[in-house]
Amino acid sequence: MKQLKINVPETLDIAYDEGTATISINERPKAQQKITDRFKTIEGVLKVYGWDSESDFNDAHDSMEVDERAYLKLKFIVKALNEGWKPNWDDSNEGKYSPWFYLDGGSSGFRFGDFDGWDSHSYVGSRLCFKSRELAEYAAKQFLSTYKEFMV
Repeated sequence: MKQLKINVPETLDIAYDEGTATISINERPKAQQKITDRFKTIEGVLKVYGWDSESDFNDAHDSMEVDERAYLKLKFIVKALNEGWKPNWDDSNEGKYSPWFYLDGGSSGFRFGDFDGWDSHSYVGSRLCFKSRELAEYAAKQFLSTYKEFMV
C-alpha cells in the first residue's frame, strides 16, 4: 500500500471518507483561523480596507511623504491584528505592547530587537500598540519594511 502525505496549511481542513475513498479540502472559517495566518502581507491587510494592492494605496497617497504613508499602513496593520481591540488607557493593569527596534550604524541596520510592555513612558505612538506580546512581535517581524519606512 502506498501512502500519500499532504501538507495542509492551518487555514484549510482536510477530511477523508473511507467509504467513497474521497478527500475533501475546505477552507476553514476565518473565525477559526489565527489572525497571524490571515494577515501575512501588507497587501493582505490593505485589501481588508478597500485597496487592491500596495501600489494602488501608494498611488492614491502620492502627495504624502513615505513615512506618512507607512504610518497609515501601520494603523491598518494594528487594527487588523488587534481584531477590534482598543486599549483602555484608564486601566493600568491591561497590557499594551509595542515593537521595540534597534537602529545600528553598522552593517546590521534597522532590525527588530525585542518588544516591551506599555508603561508610563511613551516610546512610540499609542495608536500603534497591540493587545499581546505575540502580536507585537509578529508585526515587527512580518512588517519590518513598513516599520522601517515609518521610522527611518
